[in-house]
Amino acid sequence: MRKLAQPAILLLVLALALTSSAAAQSAANDVSRTQLKFVGTTSLQRTPGMQGKMSPKVRRLFDHDSMNPPAAAANAQIAIPAPNPISITAKGSNATGFDGLNSIDSALVNLGFIVEPPDQGLDVANGFVFEGINLAFAVYDASSGALLAGPTQLNAFFKLDFAQFTSDPRTYFDTQTRRWFATVLEADADSVTFNILGPTHALIAVSETDSPLSNFNVFSIDTTDDGSNGTQTHPGCPCFGDQPLLGADANGFYITTNEFGDPALVGMPAARNGAQVYALSKRELVAGLNPTVVHFGNIPLANGSVARSIHPAQSRFTREGDAESNNRGVEYFVSSFFPTSPLVNKVVVWAISGTSTLDKSTPEVELTKVIIHSEAYGDPPNASQKAGPVPLGASQTPPQPEGLLSTGDSRMQQVFFADGLLWTAVSTVVQQGAHQVSGIAYFVIRPSFDDDRVGARIREQGYVSVANEHVFYPAIAVNENGEGAMVFTLSGPDFFPSAAFVRVHRDGSVGKVRILANGAFPDDGFTMYPPFSNGNGRWGDYSAATVDEKGDPWFATEYIPATLSGFPQGLGVNFGTFIGTVKLEDEH
Repeated sequence: MRKLAQPAILLLVLALALTSSAAAQSAANDVSRTQLKFVGTTSLQRTPGMQGKMSPKVRRLFDHDSMNPPAAAANAQIAIPAPNPISITAKGSNATGFDGLNSIDSALVNLGFIVEPPDQGLDVANGFVFEGINLAFAVYDASSGALLAGPTQLNAFFKLDFAQFTSDPRTYFDTQTRRWFATVLEADADSVTFNILGPTHALIAVSETDSPLSNFNVFSIDTTDDGSNGTQTHPGCPCFGDQPLLGADANGFYITTNEFGDPALVGMPAARNGAQVYALSKRELVAGLNPTVVHFGNIPLANGSVARSIHPAQSRFTREGDAESNNRGVEYFVSSFFPTSPLVNKVVVWAISGTSTLDKSTPEVELTKVIIHSEAYGDPPNASQKAGPVPLGASQTPPQPEGLLSTGDSRMQQVFFADGLLWTAVSTVVQQGAHQVSGIAYFVIRPSFDDDRVGARIREQGYVSVANEHVFYPAIAVNENGEGAMVFTLSGPDFFPSAAFVRVHRDGSVGKVRILANGAFPDDGFTMYPPFSNGNGRWGDYSAATVDEKGDPWFATEYIPATLSGFPQGLGVNFGTFIGTVKLEDEH
């Protein structure tokens, strides 16, 4: 999430590795149970748009950029990776796409408020494309790209008045239950001042049919963790659950968050309590019931640090091995290894076991982890852009030059489970001669669960790097045959921020970089300039990827388009999103 805001334009804004020999241990110090709360019924009706001119006024909200502690001295034992760059080639006739939601689309249904970054959500099924960004949803026809529903304001969709703070939308289609899911974080706010008062929640919407155009049931999980309303009691709370991540196995639906408080927000002292994991019955959720929610909190990692950004796996369940399951049920998760060093060579695989008991009033589930060795990765440098006009920057006093794109940190991005393997990736620093750029490290992991403990080993791994350019915010998805794609943003001296991808193959190799949508301008968003930053604009915070019923990969990411729904450049933010697909049967 970690976004800033501005009203009226409210600028809200493969080498094989050995399996670790360390035994998995019970991973959470705090485990509690609460009941999911039903909020109401909703649908993706179009939100009436604004008319006329929008006039920016700045107001600041959450800004949690990095989960990492201050950078330590370089780790002398781990070298910065220096992979061979991958060349850029034509996108190919089998790769197509269309423009998704952009910042102006969101502004028009949010009383002129626009946000940065978009926080990309996407899934595709039954001929529908369901996209989410800050702060809007839309549904498209998958064959034509035609808009079928929306743009819909997030707050209206989740049954909230406009003043309530929302961020970080995700969308997901579950092929077993044939239902659509959407999630978002929410914090109660004063309807006049917009000050965050709490409590805070993770909201879940579940469709009543296999169409995203049907009604959705909306539910909430209290994430305040100050001991009220049955929540756990954590230091520095009341808190909010940043960047809710979602996943599912055959039995359960899972949300994880990173828990923060913020002294700049009313009633929220400083706190960084790390990852929180929530597990609940998928069948009861789809049936419109209020299942028991199991909350795993106070999750240590190593060296006195807490775990962060534990990403649950998504699956298409097209093969028996995709159920992630022994007889009692298992859901896998992956996270980066976040101790104190800027470079690491480990990843963490987690498992919730006993997921078949989530239908019970008192589920018998346990969270365990194993740390395994991997290729090296670490926080990437910010990305340069091709030189171009920045009318917002030029309008500042004094005028501001074109800046850099924030590439975030090396937290684990989307995790996809197919044919018994976990596929995932992170942004990372890579060395190119005397300078460093942002690249991507990806991992193909073989997990296992035996004798009440999780195990894992790296099956394949590798890097994506482009000579003299930056690639960052990856998302990877593969079909049952291990064929798919990885999407990311490409930017650098020769490219405005662009939507790009590589093909991913069953053996863990990747193809050449293909640009699906060329950026037309530099990023010229308000977070690029004082008082929000000194030349490092917000980007991401993530991309999204999936596969459809035919096994073709789909993906979406942020880029800078040539047009913004008829509005000019220089309005305070200028990002767009691009939705693409690759027809694998047409490849030669």
